[in-house]
Amino acid sequence: MLKKVIAGALVAIGLNASVFADVAVIVHPDNSVEITQTEIERIFLGKSSQFPDGSEAIPINTIGSVNDEFNERVLGKLRISPAI
Repeated sequence: MLKKVIAGALVAIGLNASVFADVAVIVHPDNSVEITQTEIERIFLGKSSQFPDGSEAIPINTIGSVNDEFNERVLGKLRISPAI
């Protein structure tokens, strides 16, 4: 019933070591689609809702520093902190 789902759970090794950590995009184990960084960017920026094979892609963003790191490193978006 559910199409292939992209789980935007990201793996980073410690906050202080995150500069050296690789970023991983986790997908459903049954998903065998190969995807480029550009296609990942398009999915997480809301510009695409499908994998290259046409199946549905549903990005799931985490909250906090892992999401901030993903946005900065993969999407090229910096987190803007509100002025105090």
